[in-house]
Amino acid sequence: MNFDKMKVGEIARFVLRSLLESGKIPDSEIKNLQEADYCRRVLNLYVPVLVPYTGQCKPVYRYYSPNKILLHIGDKKYLLTNDWYDDANRHQKQPLIDWIKTQLNIIANSSRGR
Repeated sequence: MNFDKMKVGEIARFVLRSLLESGKIPDSEIKNLQEADYCRRVLNLYVPVLVPYTGQCKPVYRYYSPNKILLHIGDKKYLLTNDWYDDANRHQKQPLIDWIKTQLNIIANSSRGR
């Protein structure tokens, strides 16, 4: 997958969203993506990637509106953060790409072992 011409927000909205909704990401990693410390350490984010959706349609600061993006992961619903930046000070694009590639490798290796 070529990420060169994509902005970090596009990667999150399309690639990350699709991967998370594929059902192939372990529950433990979905849980990690709801923890601010993990997201800070691994993705250089200041907020969790995912927050559980409570059924309210009012906007949640730093998350896409459920009217625009509502993730269905297993039998649960989540909001996806929109707090992604392409600027040189935040360095979020490469950590996101690295996380996606790691998850794709794990998926590929686990399917080979079957």
